[in-house]
Amino acid sequence: EQIPTPARKSLDKKTKEEQWDEDDSWKQLREQHRQKRLQEEQIPTPARKSLDKKTKEEQWDEDDSWKQLREQHRQKRLQEEQIPTPARNTWETKEVARWCEQRLREMLLHSFVDSEELDPRLAETAATVTDEPNALSGRGLVMKAVVTDILKLEGDAAVIRLNPHKPPLHFFDYFLKLEWEVSLAKPGEEVYRSAEELISSAAKVDDGKAPKSITKHRLMAGTLKNKEFTSDDTPEDGISWPLARKIKKSCEAQEVSVVAGELVDKLRSHIQGVLSGWVELYKEYW
Repeated sequence: EQIPTPARKSLDKKTKEEQWDEDDSWKQLREQHRQKRLQEEQIPTPARKSLDKKTKEEQWDEDDSWKQLREQHRQKRLQEEQIPTPARNTWETKEVARWCEQRLREMLLHSFVDSEELDPRLAETAATVTDEPNALSGRGLVMKAVVTDILKLEGDAAVIRLNPHKPPLHFFDYFLKLEWEVSLAKPGEEVYRSAEELISSAAKVDDGKAPKSITKHRLMAGTLKNKEFTSDDTPEDGISWPLARKIKKSCEAQEVSVVAGELVDKLRSHIQGVLSGWVELYKEYW
């Protein structure tokens, strides 16, 4: 019963050939990306940080193309699984690391929380200590804490099925490090700047120098880190994932720094919820 039928052999051969075609498409995307990187390394620019950010965003677009290929492959696999086959006793595993990293990146990047409207006196003080002093003024200002970059996302993930009659194991193990910034803003204002906006700012405002921050009117900056974001150490409540906070750029005004620090704690709680939502999506999708 374990010997595949001739029809199954043909189907397996067709599936392998289709996978080879997908691999060739992915290889072409990677080669295009490599050529772009070589060209960029030869172009001197004072706004290197901005250019690197633009390159990273282009890489995300390529990842989206790869995601479409993977989705097509997944649909084919679902169709094949509907074809009756002899029972198998061997365990199976699916490589899902790329999907997991894409979803994490999409769900975490640009995540933000807002403070309540600041007291006018506190808002006036905060406006004097941003990266662009006194660029904002007036009533109705708030602070906004934003995830500006995924500095590190290293690890692996796989779906392992040991028994066809039992739910699979959804394994993941990542080193996760996020960069955040706290900025002064008007309610509803978008403070995150794209690569194009940063390059434009460098050319028009900063005399060719790369902006100091990703967000506008920055007050404070730092990182959130979890060295072992893993399925083997899931919190009992499913939410309280450890996230170590580090401040890399502090605020000069003490009273402003206190409020900004409380907002970062609020952002950390929000990110913990995002991570829990990602785990649930991972289990539902695969």
